[in-house]
Amino acid sequence: MTTERLSAFIDGQRPELLERWIAKLRQSATGEKLPREDLEDRFRSYLQKLVEALKAAERGETGKEGLLAPVRSIAAEHGGQRLELGYDIAALVRDYAFLREVLDESLAAVDFEPTAKEQSVLAAVLMDGVATAVHAYTLERDAKVRAAAAKHVGFLVHELRQPLQTLRLRLDILARPGRTASPEDVVAIHRSVQALSETIEDALFESRFKGLQELQLEEVDVTMLIRDVTEDVRYVAEAKGIVVHLESTEGPIALEADRRLLRSALSNLAYNAVKFSPDGSSVRLKASAPETGKVVFEVQDSCGGLPEGAVEKMFSPFVGSVIMGLAVMACLGSLLGWQFTIAMTGKSAADQRMFPSFFTRLNRMGAPVIGMVVMGVFQSILALTTISPSLSEQFGVLVSLAVVTNVIPYIVSLSALPLMMRRAGVEQRKYRMNVAIAVVAMLYSTYAIYASGKDAVMGGTIVMAIGFIIWGFIAHRFASTRPAAPA
Repeated sequence: MTTERLSAFIDGQRPELLERWIAKLRQSATGEKLPREDLEDRFRSYLQKLVEALKAAERGETGKEGLLAPVRSIAAEHGGQRLELGYDIAALVRDYAFLREVLDESLAAVDFEPTAKEQSVLAAVLMDGVATAVHAYTLERDAKVRAAAAKHVGFLVHELRQPLQTLRLRLDILARPGRTASPEDVVAIHRSVQALSETIEDALFESRFKGLQELQLEEVDVTMLIRDVTEDVRYVAEAKGIVVHLESTEGPIALEADRRLLRSALSNLAYNAVKFSPDGSSVRLKASAPETGKVVFEVQDSCGGLPEGAVEKMFSPFVGSVIMGLAVMACLGSLLGWQFTIAMTGKSAADQRMFPSFFTRLNRMGAPVIGMVVMGVFQSILALTTISPSLSEQFGVLVSLAVVTNVIPYIVSLSALPLMMRRAGVEQRKYRMNVAIAVVAMLYSTYAIYASGKDAVMGGTIVMAIGFIIWGFIAHRFASTRPAAPA
């Protein structure tokens, strides 16, 4: 029986645990055909944070939030990534179940018995990981559902507009002097009203069940369907002097499809063809069955489209190189702009004798080039010291470090507000209100430091310590030069 800590065991077994976890995912239907990179996702980082949580518990840290907070961001990203891969919630939960199986099998192979405390921390991290991943998954999924619902509303409005337009134009024609309703007019009006009724009924059905409509497959007479679409669009085309031609089909054509959706798609194509064709031109519709089991619908307009060869010129390698060059220039311009802003901040600090004097040096164009170079070197060093397996992790580290280094001076400044208001003689009502706001701000800022994690707090403390050391050497510049009064 081994006597080492669980954290050390997992840390030493990480490559083997990863391979066995991937193998279990491959055996599931969800992960069978996915690339390894997609399957692995943030697993390495998750194991690292799991080890850190176990080590923190071994040091006697008992706060659950402190142990679990570093793992949650990784679990949340994992939940979003699995949604993009098409996982369902059950498959997402199985990721963590497989991890526990792999750990148990590895521990059993060497007769390792974790302590009760280690078992508790391990279970808490895994369960919290599941909860966080599922929560992030559902949030992103619900956002996509809302976006799909908004898109469907636009589709619904579009579906209502087309039969209404046909109906209005038909009624306008019938309102002309001497015009009487023909059987074709009655059929067209009836068809438009029927389309409106079906669309409204579908909308009511969806509002009751709050779900997307299911396909209603049936055998569709393609010849009759395209004839109806042609008749619908013909009255819209007459207003522009456009002739709509329906090319005859070779015998009857049948297709198993959702009649409403298929008609909607063909109507959209036909109406757009009329819309973008010039007045006095023509539009052609045709349906054919070149192969068994396949039906081809063709809508030909007269808008002209792009000149021949235009697509090849628009997307040629030369154009791609130009776009790439412009993108590089934009990035360089943005980078130089930010570097110039940072260097000017350093110059302002140097003007107040808080930074070395070389930050004040300008070239003949008035740019603080030396300051820009020095700032760039320090930024590169900072980026290298916080380098992570992914850019998102490194960005998170830098943001957390920035929070700590900026919020602590903010809290110190706010703590001086009561004294400043007392000396300024601020009235009591305003004094109490401002103090209450300052206390809330300081408490929230303290929470922001706590939420940044111990690594960010440690890094921020080191940065501030270096700042205090430097301040000790330059503080005399700001001290009063008057001699002290005799006691």
